[in-house]
Amino acid sequence: KLARNHDIHIISFEKELDWSDEINRNAVAERMREAGITWHPRRYHKRISALATTYDVIIGIVSGLFVIYKYKPEVIHARSYVPSVMALALKYLTRRKFIFDMRGFWADERTDGEIWPKNGLGAHRYYRSCTRRVCTGPCTLTHFGRPRPQPVRSRVVGESNEVDF
Repeated sequence: KLARNHDIHIISFEKELDWSDEINRNAVAERMREAGITWHPRRYHKRISALATTYDVIIGIVSGLFVIYKYKPEVIHARSYVPSVMALALKYLTRRKFIFDMRGFWADERTDGEIWPKNGLGAHRYYRSCTRRVCTGPCTLTHFGRPRPQPVRSRVVGESNEVDF
């Protein structure tokens, strides 16, 4: 396992309902310990959406700076868009390598799911440009857990090579 050869730290944001389930929370903490992963749980804030997300991003950046200062990791990894904002800030503040591993193009998913109008106020275009910003180094598009009738091709962006999965 990766954690046996590398120090891995996870900063996560836990919803109040999940955090209040002490049995499950302790089980997760134990699984992390057994895997050799250091877990840094933080509280997830939901209300008022934009302010709460901004607050969580700030908490994530501060927590990340603490982890980087204390444990000196070489690489920062983010698996979705809000954490990628935190990781991108940490990359620039600390000159660490950054890997963005996305499960899909969020803006496209919002438009395809009719959550956003196809010709709305430019949200789709803006968030697609954000995707290009976070894909400044290794950036993978994976289809983890989805049925694959044919091979998935993924491109590592920002490097001079290409990787097929």
